[in-house]
Amino acid sequence: PRTSPSCVGLSEAMKSWMLLIANLAIASAVKCTDAPDCVSCLGSNGTTPYGPTCGWCAQNVTLGTISAHCVDLYSTFDCFDTFSTDTCEVGWECDHKTKQCTSKLGGQANKSKCNEQCAHPSPPPPSPPKGKYRCTLTATDPITGAPPSGKCEACNSTSSGQCEYPDQSACTAGCPKYSCNMTTLQCTPSPFGDPTLTQCQAHCKELWVCDGAKQQCTMSKTSNGTTFPDNTSCSAQCHPHSVPYELRGIWRGLELHNGYKPGEWLGNITNDSISLYEPNTDGSYTTYIEGTAYAITTGPQYVLVVPNSKGKLSGQVRLLTHDFSMGTEVGTYFNMAIDESATTQALADFDIAMTKPTGKVLGMETCPVGKPPVPAKFKCDTATNTCVQDPSGSFPSITDCEKECSHKPPPCHAKLDIVLLLDGSASISPSAWQTGLQFVNDLISGFEIGPDDSAVGAVQFSSNTLTISKLTTDKVALKKAVSSTIQMKMDTNTGAGFYAAKTMLDTQGRKGVNSSLVILITDGKANEGPSASVAADAIKAEKNHQIFGIGVGPSVDVSELEGWVSLPKSDHFFKSPDWSQLHKILDDILRKACPPSPPPPTAAAQWIHDASFLSAQVKAARRLDEQLGKPEDFKLCKFYLPANLPAANKAEAISPFKPSGVLAAESAPTGDDCNIFPTCDKCIGQHQGGKTCGWCTGSLTYKSAGKVKFQCAGKEKGSTSSQWNCTDHFQTTTCAAPTSCGLDGIYRGLRIDHGYAIGEWSASFTPSGVSETADFSFLSPDGKVKSTISGTMACTQKCGGKNATPFTLDVGGKIMHGLCGFTDQNQAETTGLYIALSPMGVATPPPSWDAALNNTNNATLYTYWKCADYKKGTCVFSKP
Repeated sequence: PRTSPSCVGLSEAMKSWMLLIANLAIASAVKCTDAPDCVSCLGSNGTTPYGPTCGWCAQNVTLGTISAHCVDLYSTFDCFDTFSTDTCEVGWECDHKTKQCTSKLGGQANKSKCNEQCAHPSPPPPSPPKGKYRCTLTATDPITGAPPSGKCEACNSTSSGQCEYPDQSACTAGCPKYSCNMTTLQCTPSPFGDPTLTQCQAHCKELWVCDGAKQQCTMSKTSNGTTFPDNTSCSAQCHPHSVPYELRGIWRGLELHNGYKPGEWLGNITNDSISLYEPNTDGSYTTYIEGTAYAITTGPQYVLVVPNSKGKLSGQVRLLTHDFSMGTEVGTYFNMAIDESATTQALADFDIAMTKPTGKVLGMETCPVGKPPVPAKFKCDTATNTCVQDPSGSFPSITDCEKECSHKPPPCHAKLDIVLLLDGSASISPSAWQTGLQFVNDLISGFEIGPDDSAVGAVQFSSNTLTISKLTTDKVALKKAVSSTIQMKMDTNTGAGFYAAKTMLDTQGRKGVNSSLVILITDGKANEGPSASVAADAIKAEKNHQIFGIGVGPSVDVSELEGWVSLPKSDHFFKSPDWSQLHKILDDILRKACPPSPPPPTAAAQWIHDASFLSAQVKAARRLDEQLGKPEDFKLCKFYLPANLPAANKAEAISPFKPSGVLAAESAPTGDDCNIFPTCDKCIGQHQGGKTCGWCTGSLTYKSAGKVKFQCAGKEKGSTSSQWNCTDHFQTTTCAAPTSCGLDGIYRGLRIDHGYAIGEWSASFTPSGVSETADFSFLSPDGKVKSTISGTMACTQKCGGKNATPFTLDVGGKIMHGLCGFTDQNQAETTGLYIALSPMGVATPPPSWDAALNNTNNATLYTYWKCADYKKGTCVFSKP
């Protein structure tokens, strides 16, 4: 029968629709590996012609064989260079004709590496065994529109793609795989991807992404940034939370970035606050960051947020941080980075800050013992007029303390009766008069006033006298009376003033005072009234009465004033060129009027210098560890913050290289019992006649006997020691032949044992055959070498791992013993090294890291950091 026109039209439309589906199916079969360049691979203007799951590798990726640069993210591959999924960065690509690298989008980041590989290309890795079957996809069914399905094909010499299956049954079981279309969030059959549809669907969905700036979680189809499978896990890390425990503690560290300044940084971080102190070249510290803080987790890293810092960096501050395990002695090492030109924006990685002129990267370490420290409080140390850290202090920050403390004279703690005698003559201008009244009140503030301290009165004199205040212990009322005093503006009757002061002391003075003082402030000569000299002598004739004189301005008769004051004149007479500069002599007057008793040593100074105090601190630390249920932590390090942060830290470093006369010439020997041991293995470790026996690898020469055939000799000890010389190595711990320690380059570090002093150390090693030339230096705050020791360093084996390797350091013929070992940790920019040293004269290295930590036999312990080999150019250390 004939077909109706309407039926013919419908048939043609259906054919067109089926053809469109077929074409789409062919287009969908386009693979990432077909992309010719980076822009095509990643797409542009919102289009992804080769699929939304493509990534670009700057070098050919390994897909069973050396393959294309563009690869599906769900395939199995290795990329050994820069890999990108969003943008094509300008890099370098090899022109194999010229064997030179030229600029190209999506090329290698490192031009030198590209040129090296271009000039000397590596042979491709051997291809893995080729399977016999591969998985391909059928086309979309043009009639039913059914999606593609998997199909197993036998491989032959012309087959393209991965032949990964050894037989047809394995291929049937694994074909097809499923890949996620991130645009539609649908899983479709694919020759590569997840082995099952269920596994694909588990991750083929919208992801939760943390917006760190807004501290909010939002859903996204892209995987840029840190992503989470659900809102709960995203919120737990995106929203602000307490500073992680790993970052809490007392921290010590160094700058690492290019152009770094030497000096030890200090920090105190709690669950909700941070104080970070920057070293100055004069040994003092500046508060760099201080304020409340919280953390935002970004993958394995943290962003520490200080909403309102009060230090050198003020306002909101965001620091990129990452913590690492440190090793056997120091609890945690972390890196901290910030861009000082954009403190409200957290950096993406540490390398940016390492090379950016405004970037700063710190390497910091802390100790694992004890609880997090209490947030610092400060008080004004009136004995030194500086701010010190004290739990009982009333100031929440060093900045607040210094505002009050720096201008406050040190109060005098003594029982004194004091009369302030103030010249009110007409030669003093109104402004100078007000300055003088303020000075009098500052002078009053310099004394502790009370029943068991000082009582102060005040008298104004001109042609006659006026009592401003009788002797009183009410400081508030006294200052109020002084501030409201009206100037008399007449002549200068100094004699009458002295008699008024004497009368006040005679009639109102208290019993049992240490001394009675009259403090005169005048701008000129006495020009009327009774003799000022006679009146002054009457005061000085009284027991424990003294006169202090302050002359202000050019009209003062110095010889006249010096005749009035008590002796010695240098302690009782003071001169100021004008009223505006009176404050400059205030502290000197107070020190002379009330010599303070020497302040007791601070805890920091005692920790460094006082062995008995150190012992007490160690015992207290042991008790603390036991209370915490961690007695094994006793041998871990213990850091402290200096008591005078951020004022100048004047504590001197203890040199680990104590001088000793042990190897010096001594009395002639009476015999060396160690000579009886014929071989090294029998000699090492023996003790004969009070001597420790050691093996000389060269020739022994005794002062009394000359050169001998023996090689085992007694190490000197006491006044009856043998006296001899060894022409080569003298070993007391091992018979192994000295060898290189495997150290090379420049290290920077800190001393961390219980007797450490604040400050940076430097170590440099230059290999020389089976030894190294080693330099250990302690730096002053300005980065200059303060003390150093140099010698030839040799080990029993190469330093490595956490196990301590013994070494000797030959310092001009005198041997020091030590331990070396790497910290075996990952750091963002550096690698770590431990060094433990016994002082000169101790014949063995420290028994262990813990022994050095506890200063056993005065041993010392250090952590050093060196720029990691793979960070050359980014991290650069220099020898001081």
